[in-house]
Amino acid sequence: MRDNRKDELVTLIEVDTLVRADLIRSILQGSGIPSYIPDEGFGSAYGGVFGLKIKVRREDLAKAREVLEGKS
Repeated sequence: MRDNRKDELVTLIEVDTLVRADLIRSILQGSGIPSYIPDEGFGSAYGGVFGLKIKVRREDLAKAREVLEGKS
């Protein structure tokens, strides 16, 4: 039986602008970590009112945090 928990999407960080979200996604992509912004279209229409959650797979969460902290 496959463990689907590792493929589960979890929130890495929440940001207030699409520009910042795109920057973080670019950094993660450069480190080989796929990321997703489920509310990308909605959030950009309303700016920083609701915030944008950047999600990664659970199995990538620790590495993604290290990348954003500049440790990797």
